[in-house]
Amino acid sequence: MHASPVARHPRRRHVLTLGGAAILTACARTGRGQQMKTGMADVDRLLRQAVATHATPGVVCAIGHGQQVVHRAVYGQRAVVPTPEPMTWDTVFDMASLTKAVITAPCVMQLWEEGRLDLDDPVSRYLPQFATAGKGGITIRHLLTHYSGLRPDLDLTQKWQGRTAAFQRVMDTVPS
Repeated sequence: MHASPVARHPRRRHVLTLGGAAILTACARTGRGQQMKTGMADVDRLLRQAVATHATPGVVCAIGHGQQVVHRAVYGQRAVVPTPEPMTWDTVFDMASLTKAVITAPCVMQLWEEGRLDLDDPVSRYLPQFATAGKGGITIRHLLTHYSGLRPDLDLTQKWQGRTAAFQRVMDTVPS
């Protein structure tokens, strides 16, 4: 069993739930007029707070309702090194990066909270095939924090199709 994530990492839960809290706050205020403005002010406050506390360098937020965008917000930086660049509405995000933050990380943290995995376990404990090609020492934490030594994406220059092929390509991947 592990210590409570709140005790071990008090900001982690805040960061993971920030987006959900902002959306729920906005959804709770789906009325017109002052209620909508108040809800969006709450969203903006949470987004600005995330940037100000360095939970994230920058955010782009769009909230839709009734087939239209009812609120847009852009705060912070889209790059911090080598030169700071302001976040802009047209900033393009890598969908894999969004998937990790919105889906994968919260799911992994739930499994961690339940004691079903440890972040410092090797990935091969759960997927033995992953240990091939020198990947035996790569941990779940390494994957989540981009310190695994693996390329950020599968090679898209060679044709492949389907879940089975993608899975095999990941298992065969060699760290750089």
